Amino acid sequence: MLLTQTLKADDNTGENINSPVSSHDDLPAWFFEGGVIGISDPSSDTLWAFNQALMRALTLYALNQNTEVSSVYEYYYIDDNVKNITKNQKSHWIAEIYSNQENFSYEVEKIFHTKYKETIVLLKVWHDFSSNNKLTVEGSFMYHYDCLNNKVVYGEKQQLVTSFSSMNDVIEWNSTVDNNVVNKMSIVGDEKVKLKNMLMIYDDKGQVTDEMPFAENHYGLWDCFIDTFFQTLSNLESDKLIIKNTSRYVTLEDNGVFEDKLQNIVRSVIKVNVSSKLSFLSLKNNKLYAKWEMTE
Repeated sequence: MLLTQTLKADDNTGENINSPVSSHDDLPAWFFEGGVIGISDPSSDTLWAFNQALMRALTLYALNQNTEVSSVYEYYYIDDNVKNITKNQKSHWIAEIYSNQENFSYEVEKIFHTKYKETIVLLKVWHDFSSNNKLTVEGSFMYHYDCLNNKVVYGEKQQLVTSFSSMNDVIEWNSTVDNNVVNKMSIVGDEKVKLKNMLMIYDDKGQVTDEMPFAENHYGLWDCFIDTFFQTLSNLESDKLIIKNTSRYVTLEDNGVFEDKLQNIVRSVIKVNVSSKLSFLSLKNNKLYAKWEMTE
């Protein structure tokens, strides 16, 4: 664990000169300016929260560095009538990500404690061939959307697992949504913490556009933050995209009436290395917006 050295004031007031640690009701300006950021879950144990935020910031660093992405997207629909718009449809998207990083060093530039007991860290990371640091991040994201006979079923799952050679514990993030049932789980070593849906309100900050992904702040800033990353990843348009499209007309019976219907299946497959960068964050109406840049 590497913390910036603090210096005591000459008059021995106990104040720190250039201390990286701060706390306030409002979020700091540097939080919205991008960079390698990590955010802990709400916790009264500041050391535990710092270590979790540090590991999550390193997770972001790893995801920024040429991450391997493999994904499959399937979209299926049947029109009730070939002259009508799509009414019955299913879509499924599954992705796996992997990043392994070595020979790097880091410094904690900023630490902030929010009014909801979240710890935010900002890291400076650089390549260092003399360093023995090793970092591995594995993740997956899945969602499905089914709309059949005007009944909608939706679900998604996010998972991130991070191991770091300088830390004994592996950290894990799990988020599942099954229609209206939401489960957010943090795991540090053998300790599991289920996050509660609670009201956490911050003032608006920055500008937002319709293209920016966002998430409502019900389970903490990290949940919002990583959700915008997965949203951006799911919308990645790759030059290496492979698409297979199959269409056919079928005749189906409905209460004794036979109708022609259009059945269409679209399957796209991607296997690519992606580098990402967080440009900036914004808050509006208690929703966290993010501007991510992703390149192959």
